[in-house]
Amino acid sequence: MVGWTQPTRVHFAQLAPRLASPCDVPDHDLLPQRYPGVQTVEFRAALEVPFLQRCLAVIAWLRQRGVPLPMQRLADVFAKAGRWFDRFGTDLGGMRVELRGTRHTADGASQPLLLHWDLTAAVLHGPEIPCFAAILLIRKLAAGQPLPVGAHACLGLLTLAEFEREFAAWQMRTAVAQVDASSV
Repeated sequence: MVGWTQPTRVHFAQLAPRLASPCDVPDHDLLPQRYPGVQTVEFRAALEVPFLQRCLAVIAWLRQRGVPLPMQRLADVFAKAGRWFDRFGTDLGGMRVELRGTRHTADGASQPLLLHWDLTAAVLHGPEIPCFAAILLIRKLAAGQPLPVGAHACLGLLTLAEFEREFAAWQMRTAVAQVDASSV
């Protein structure tokens, strides 16, 4: 699947539904290595304005078919167009992590399990989220806490609780919900 093609409607806890498209991210390789039982990792990114999401899908589709688009020259045009469309959106950003699996009960039975973790970021703080791991790790280093030496993924170096404190400092809200997996 080519990045930014095939937009799909995604629902969030505190945001209006958005179209989201697949993107290639390191998580596709890192999460199955870290959690051997993981069978599928899918990452999608969504813009709030559906028209812009569909435009990205068309551009990705054209590039996949070898149409030579001068992306470097078009970058400024796309940035200006994106800012013009800001008036049709809000200051809200967010993310959803969806976990599907099987719950094993005490009596040995198994049931489908579906969990959602949602984050809502107001005041245009959504783009700051990818920086949080670096900020938190720098604070650990500054506090003299030992960290592994060298370049590597930071899986397992931070806890959700550490991220939650940072989210709260930026007025971001999170929620976890168990969803009836049989209804989906």
